[in-house]
Amino acid sequence: MTPDQLELIELTSDALLSVDGRLADRFYERLFEIAPDTRLLFGRDLEEQKIKLLNMLASLVGAVRNRELFASILSHLGRRHAGYGVVVAHYSATGTALMASLAEILGPRFTEPVSEAWKALYDDVEREMLHGAEARRVSEDRSQDVMADIRPVPSPSRSVDETHRYSGN
Repeated sequence: MTPDQLELIELTSDALLSVDGRLADRFYERLFEIAPDTRLLFGRDLEEQKIKLLNMLASLVGAVRNRELFASILSHLGRRHAGYGVVVAHYSATGTALMASLAEILGPRFTEPVSEAWKALYDDVEREMLHGAEARRVSEDRSQDVMADIRPVPSPSRSVDETHRYSGN
């Protein structure tokens, strides 16, 4: 992201992250229109989720100039979202819903440069979250490989014959 894009994000974020929560309301409405299957990832009451969304956006805007912190936050978020069942296709729908919501909330302030800035931010968000999701998958694969290699250790209370019977030998 360019310095001008960073500035545009910071300048428009106050209007977007206001306490009235309109951005979160519109975002989830749009997301569920675009990708109805994502609704199954959430509980019935979205109020807490909407607060989490706005808090995360505020955190990202605050961290966007510190690339290491920004990447760390998003990698962790990507790991968590993979555990919730978020798949790669959901990221595109999320980006589309976010951009449409930003345009609606900002109205005439959503100029081409502002749009490009938020798109660049979301591209970074998506990339870092997907890295985190992939790291989780690799970690889970390794854990499964390790578990598959574990054999029972003979204990003093079991004979060697009993141990072989449990290990399939």
